[in-house]
Amino acid sequence: MSFSKILLSQSAFLHNAKVISNIKGKKKIIFPVKSNAYGHGLHQVVKMSHNIVDMYMTATLEEAIEIKRIAPFKDVFIDLPLLEGEELKEAIERGFIFNIVTACQLKLLSGLPYNLRRKARLQVEFDTGMNRTGFKHNDINLLNDFFLDHPEIKVEGVFTHYATGIEDKEALNKQYDIFKDILSKIRFYYASVHSENSAALLTFNFEDMHYVRPGITLYGMKPSPSYNIDLLPVLSWKSVVIDVKDVKKGEGVSYGPTFIAQRDMKIATVPVGYGDGYPRNLSNKGYVIIRDKRVKIIGTICMNHFMVDVSGIDNVKVGDEVVVIGNAKDESISAEEIAALSGTINYEITTRISPFLPRIVEK
Repeated sequence: MSFSKILLSQSAFLHNAKVISNIKGKKKIIFPVKSNAYGHGLHQVVKMSHNIVDMYMTATLEEAIEIKRIAPFKDVFIDLPLLEGEELKEAIERGFIFNIVTACQLKLLSGLPYNLRRKARLQVEFDTGMNRTGFKHNDINLLNDFFLDHPEIKVEGVFTHYATGIEDKEALNKQYDIFKDILSKIRFYYASVHSENSAALLTFNFEDMHYVRPGITLYGMKPSPSYNIDLLPVLSWKSVVIDVKDVKKGEGVSYGPTFIAQRDMKIATVPVGYGDGYPRNLSNKGYVIIRDKRVKIIGTICMNHFMVDVSGIDNVKVGDEVVVIGNAKDESISAEEIAALSGTINYEITTRISPFLPRIVEK
């Protein structure tokens, strides 16, 4: 039994999808669900979204197989390069779309039997400034020669990934110009083109793309605080109080102890810790909500516990709800707030939530 639960709002997801649809126009949606759907829960998010999105994007073959179990009629695009022959064969046989980013993958493809090559569904990534994965501008001739020599191989898409958003529009636009130049020099056939993640879509919304890849925004979070967009967080995280006790002035709380009571106080223990994905560096800094009031985490966060100061709240008892992420009347704690306190980004806060915590979809 888990004392914590992750709640997913179907209505919030539908709201976000409508907002993105109004922005993107006729472009189709490739929905990134890698890393357990950004920590929201792969199984639940795919079931929640399969009637809305056109294709799923994930990182690995294993994730793609799981998605197909849930939504067998949907296309799945594997973003990370498959570098082993057996994985490549399995991806082709299962009908997955996969990413080609290196010359060694081209060599793997050329070594496959003709019938397998003919069944292959692939997309080609170009690196226009991210310097992560993808072919460079000077690889175009290599790719032209390869695909013209292998007309049996279907290139379903050509794409790139932008490194910036609204904070550096000039750099984003420069990458777009490089990408357009690359497209003008391609001599093999490809069926579609895409480049926009959430940040690029909200910054420029390029009209000459076939797909968009809105990840963070469909989950109801912003790529950065700079964006002004009406989104609703899909995820909330709730737990319960499992112990309440009095602490005398001068006593310590938790390991170390890094907190010494400066007065007599009442504390509550919450069964959430860094083992559940809550940032340990929020020891003596983070907040949760109990009985509709914000209370501070005191002492070092443990693997499966942290303690909070509830001295100012009457009648706190075992079993009381604790809001770790989410809303309670006039109080709220967002993934963005937790990220800012811990010196990271909202993406990391949700993706590191333990997959062992139950995910529950609510209307």
